[in-house]
Amino acid sequence: MPSSASVPRMPGECHTASCRTVHVGQAAERLGIDERGLDLVDRQAMKLLVGRRTALGIKGIAAAIGLELETFEEVHEPWLERSGLIERTPEGRRATQKARKIYGAQIPS
Repeated sequence: MPSSASVPRMPGECHTASCRTVHVGQAAERLGIDERGLDLVDRQAMKLLVGRRTALGIKGIAAAIGLELETFEEVHEPWLERSGLIERTPEGRRATQKARKIYGAQIPS
């Protein structure tokens, strides 16, 4: 097998970890993903929950941000929970203390 030094390279190819990191950052930016891994829908949900003092049911969250219930439940909610930004309670979903510390009363759109 030839060494990597003898493998022909295409112009503009990325061959270092720092170069790949830049490309990943650029891709995330184009997709609207922020530094915490939240996309536009995640940020809308967080803005809604951080601005509330009481929990909100998952159907209410999905309706308020204009998303199908199943999409929010299967795609966005698990990420927000794993990130420690929302929690499930018997009353519904609410922003965690971590989310309130990070976002305070405002979250960028």
